[in-house]
Amino acid sequence: MPISRPIRPVKRLRRLLHTVTERLWLFSGWTWVAAGSLVGFEVFEIIFTSFALAPELLPVVLVAMALAYVWRERLASFRQHLRIRRRAARVARHAAP
Repeated sequence: MPISRPIRPVKRLRRLLHTVTERLWLFSGWTWVAAGSLVGFEVFEIIFTSFALAPELLPVVLVAMALAYVWRERLASFRQHLRIRRRAARVARHAAP
């Protein structure tokens, strides 16, 4: 029969802190997702219900939203490209004799 050793107080405290912070992190993450979706739906509703007053602006806003999406995707791609080039330059600099 194996002898069980008592858990040290520091280890117990560390384990407790890890458990508490992990649960708080999960709670705050889901809270942010819920708040973001709520705000997103509210903004979506405000934008498209305001077109009852000015329906001629609907195509302009749709094109602007599409351009913002494409610009965001291209910016992310450009950042990734720069990150890869910097990493390659750093590796080449350290590998050079």
